[in-house]
Amino acid sequence: MLEKVIDNIKTQRKISFSEKNKLIVFELYKRGVFNVRGVIDLVAKELGISRYTIYNYLREAKSEKF
Repeated sequence: MLEKVIDNIKTQRKISFSEKNKLIVFELYKRGVFNVRGVIDLVAKELGISRYTIYNYLREAKSEKF
């Protein structure tokens, strides 16, 4: 599922790198991926960003209404 979401969002043009990463985290959050233990490290490694950044994006995703 992770690769599918990443491929789907990474192919979108006119979106900055950081915005793409945020959208990926939001989509994975909506799908409940972060309920699995250890996924944050996996996603951070796959996207090339820090765990801290993932946590910031998750905090923002939780505050928005989906």
